[in-house]
Amino acid sequence: MTRGDGPGVKKPPLDGGALKAMRVNYPANIEPIFTRKCFDCHSAKTNYPWYYKAPGAKGTIDQDISRARRMVDMTGGFPFRGVGDNTERLGLLRGAVTDGSMPPFLYRLAHPGTGLGKDDKALIIAWLDGKVSITSTATGTTPAK
Repeated sequence: MTRGDGPGVKKPPLDGGALKAMRVNYPANIEPIFTRKCFDCHSAKTNYPWYYKAPGAKGTIDQDISRARRMVDMTGGFPFRGVGDNTERLGLLRGAVTDGSMPPFLYRLAHPGTGLGKDDKALIIAWLDGKVSITSTATGTTPAK
């Protein structure tokens, strides 16, 4: 599970300091993005669309959400739960951010504006790389480099 990090490249496990920094920066900088863009499928805080109760839609939506939460569940904040260890889940996240595979194409068709913008992508990647200070979003500054 090294998607987004190149073929066969496995990043070393996160050390305690890196994890702590990510945890400290998550609520102010990253969680608001994930709340807007990811929580409907990757948390227990789903806002169901108007067509959820339409025949055939409920089962498909429930299945998609269940699969999404098994992969990466953001319900309890950071670190996330899901498949593999933290390093693997963050590799999946990095891959989805860099290749634009989340949200899936059909979801984006039905929900315009749900994809990540370039500023959100840059902030998430900077956070994954440990280059975000706790005030980045609050002050409107760019991620530390």
